[in-house]
Parts: sequence; C-alpha cells; structure tokens
Amino acid sequence: MRVKKILWGTGKILLFVTLISTGLLISGFYTHPSFMEEQISQVWPSFKKTQFNRSFQEFKEQQCSEYRSLASQLNDKYFDYIWNSAYQKFGDVIKTKDQIRPYYLEKKLILVDSSDVYVVDSLFHSYAFLTKDAKILLDDLGKRFQEKIRNTSFRNARILVTSLLRTESTVKRLMRRNRNSLRISSHLHGTTFDIAHNEFVADQSLNEAEIAYLREILAETLNEFRAQDRCFVTYEMNQACFHVVNKKSNS
Repeated sequence: MRVKKILWGTGKILLFVTLISTGLLISGFYTHPSFMEEQISQVWPSFKKTQFNRSFQEFKEQQCSEYRSLASQLNDKYFDYIWNSAYQKFGDVIKTKDQIRPYYLEKKLILVDSSDVYVVDSLFHSYAFLTKDAKILLDDLGKRFQEKIRNTSFRNARILVTSLLRTESTVKRLMRRNRNSLRISSHLHGTTFDIAHNEFVADQSLNEAEIAYLREILAETLNEFRAQDRCFVTYEMNQACFHVVNKKSNS
C-alpha cells in the first residue's frame, strides 16, 4: 500500500512537471519562436525539419500597422465640389423660406421627411428639402447603412440628418454663430445634407465605443458611394457631421 502511495505521488509530480514544461515550451514558441528554435536545434539538430516546428511558424513576429479611422480620410475640399453643386442647382438661390414653395410645387425641390432608414433632426438653420437627385442619394445611403448593420445588435439604428436646404437668410444667421460657415454654401443649391457622426437614433442608449463603431460603418458606406462618383464627402469635426454633396457626372 505504501509503495502504491509513493508511485501515485511520484506520478502526480511527473505529470505536473510535464504539464508545466509543455506549457513553458509552447509559451516560449508564442513569445520568442526564433530563440526557442535555436536552443532546441543545438540539442536536436534535425528539429528545424520536423512537423512540430513547422506548426509554430505562424507565431513568428508579424509587423503591425497602425489603425487609421476611415472617417478622417473623407476630406473633399470646398473647391472640389462647389462648382459641381452650383451646376446642378434647382434655380435661383433662395433668399427666404417663402420662396421655397414655388420650387416645391414644380417638383424641383423634394420634401425630406424621416423614414425607416434615417431621421431628420430638428432644423434651426435649414429646411427639409433637397433636389430629386440629392434625395435619391440620401435614401440610398440610408438603405446601404441599414444593410451593413442588419446582422448586428444595432440593426434598428438610423442615421441622423442635421441640415439640408439653406436660404441666404439662414446662412447669414449661421455665419453669426459659426465663423467657419461660408456665404456661398452648397446647401443653398439643395444638393447637400449633413449627417451626424456623433449621434445615431437607436432603440437603446449607445456608449462612445458603439457610436465610434457606427461612425466607421457610416464612413465606409459614404466612401463606397464616393468611390462610385455619386457624392463628395467631408468629415467635419467642429460640426460633428459628414458634409455630403450630391455629385453630378459631366457625361
């Protein structure tokens, strides 16, 4: 009986040592594969040829590249799009909101209301109208964004539209509050809308990490349309929005 206890205790010790040694060996290959290969090869010269060693080749150091937000790379400039925007305007620049109605009745301006894929925010310096082509662009952007988040826990989240058509009167008011605003704005042409990148409309409250995730999905969506020559996009940090301008082809 005593011999059995001794053998049982010795077996447990050997098993423990074996497990620890194996763990250290594997850990060494994870952290310092080249060093481990060199040390074992001194004792076992043919080690480099073994299947065991080849299985650890994937653990060798790989150079990492720094992640860069796609949102910040959407940086079309004012002079990239202002003339294209003016070229597709619906008519004369509107001075006050009273002049919107005739263009709406002629269907040169389309009313933009909240939908299943986006929400129109409370508008203080613009009006919920766009040209037909710009409205189609907004609808398509909203749908594509929804497709990308369909299989996530954010599948009911919608983008927030914060600005659309502006008049000369609203531009002047905005310039008094925001020195970065321009008197000749593409928002005057009905071709332009802003989408918030720090806020989304969802069934649940969103933390900063979740908002950052949705911002990148939105940026990815915008970049796809931009690559298809359907729009210009500028990531505006001060205004916390993507400034999106419908692009008219020269053809």
